[in-house]
Amino acid sequence: TCALPDLIADACRRVKMIPELNLTTEHAEAIYEMLVNLHARKSLEESAMLNSKLVLVLSSYINDVEMLNKLFALVVAES
Repeated sequence: TCALPDLIADACRRVKMIPELNLTTEHAEAIYEMLVNLHARKSLEESAMLNSKLVLVLSSYINDVEMLNKLFALVVAES
């Protein structure tokens, strides 16, 4: 079995604990469901590539280097 849903669930729990993000349980659960569906039937390599693409697309959408640095620092601190 693929452990990816467990990893995604753990990541969502950790992200919900970052107060600066103001992520509600409802939003975290919706994001979790979307991520699980995106990664369904993907190998670990395919999932890693998908995650890289997601980061680049979302970073492009945010389009604020200072904010991205803060977000990346928050994620690293929670890892």
